[in-house]
Amino acid sequence: MNQIQRINPFEQLRSMSNLMDRLFPWTGETATDMPAMLDNLPLDVYEKDGNLVVRAALPGVKQEDVKINITQDLLQISAERKDESDVRKGDYYLKEYSAGSWYRSVRLPADVQADKAAATYANGFVTLTIPRKPTAKPRSIEVKID
Repeated sequence: MNQIQRINPFEQLRSMSNLMDRLFPWTGETATDMPAMLDNLPLDVYEKDGNLVVRAALPGVKQEDVKINITQDLLQISAERKDESDVRKGDYYLKEYSAGSWYRSVRLPADVQADKAAATYANGFVTLTIPRKPTAKPRSIEVKID
């Protein structure tokens, strides 16, 4: 005779969360306290007015903690957000905004002028503007028939 077993999906999620907490014991806390991973620095890369524009979201990061390097066709952005020292860990009710470091590298088109790049930082976003070399525009040549 078959027995029917009742399954509680929320209990399965809770046990999976506990398993993840044991699998990734970064700080001895829950898995939500894991440091930022290397690939979660979101970027927007687009072209505007003949420039390549790269925009990265870095909320809570100070301007002096952002490093940008361009070597040939490789853009590297790294940043670090430091922990607040005026609040003790035991005083938190919930702490989702943690310290961490980020790193991202992106291949750039070959026609960028890296030596003329400029960066600005405002409202938690770093915006890098890199001019592109002007490209030769095709010229139409009329063919005459003799």
